[in-house]
Amino acid sequence: MGQETFKYADELANICALGTACPPPDAAQRSTKAYRWVKQSISADCFSPVAKRNPKRLLNEDDPHRRCSCWGLSLHGNLKASVAAFQKLEVSVPNARKIFGGWVAEGDVLPNHGKCTSPDRYAHFDLHEYANSSVRQAFSVLQSIPVQP
Repeated sequence: MGQETFKYADELANICALGTACPPPDAAQRSTKAYRWVKQSISADCFSPVAKRNPKRLLNEDDPHRRCSCWGLSLHGNLKASVAAFQKLEVSVPNARKIFGGWVAEGDVLPNHGKCTSPDRYAHFDLHEYANSSVRQAFSVLQSIPVQP
């Protein structure tokens, strides 16, 4: 596979120009099962990075690594971690279901979708999509996220 162009290449280049590699050097193509928060009816917006969905968050972010992360798709490596992360977020963001949806989609991320960062201890990772990626079509709604009592 040759050199691929990333979605949001100009924005990633701006981060790189400040001395931070974006995507990070350890990001790699891989095949993996992944989970993403979505609305019950998946729309294009469900697969937009936070930098597009919430530009204010990007503008308020000073750390270049986190700015880079804002241009990737936030995913989890397992269902349990995805649900737990949403439930934790919902405690501090009461309108999380309105913003992100209250559902989890499952899909298979493939090497031709882009480069994935290494999962953190919460099984979270970012996917920096290639410009020609069709990752949205690889996902389907799996289940609703239970409301914590």
